[in-house]
Amino acid sequence: YTKALLKSLPRPGERQMRLEAIPGTVPSPLQYPPGCHFSSRCPDVL
Repeated sequence: YTKALLKSLPRPGERQMRLEAIPGTVPSPLQYPPGCHFSSRCPDVL
């Protein structure tokens, strides 16, 4: 999540770019996965 968040920050001097979508679906707030709520969409999850 942190990597995706940092990639979304605008950089001085760069033209506006489209945000990169994070693959996957957002889990239901009633049934979050155990641990990190972003784990079901994270490419680096262990």
